[in-house]
Amino acid sequence: MHYLVHIFAKVYYMLMSINYLNAILAGQYENNKRLAEELIRNLTTVSRRCTNGSQFLIDTSVRIAELLNVDICDLFKPTKTNYE
Repeated sequence: MHYLVHIFAKVYYMLMSINYLNAILAGQYENNKRLAEELIRNLTTVSRRCTNGSQFLIDTSVRIAELLNVDICDLFKPTKTNYE
């Protein structure tokens, strides 16, 4: 039963995630430390945002998208899943 609770918690966390920064960093073989250095931010601040503990301001998100060479929309969970 404990195993099912753990799985449910992980799925719930994934569904509630607002940004995909951690996944993008992993896909590009980058890490929080390098991003923190580039943004001139505290490592704890960047880590908190990577795990969706809090969110960056829009201007910082634009800078992150530029640094990682991705569209800013790729950083966030879509608000709509059906684009008709």
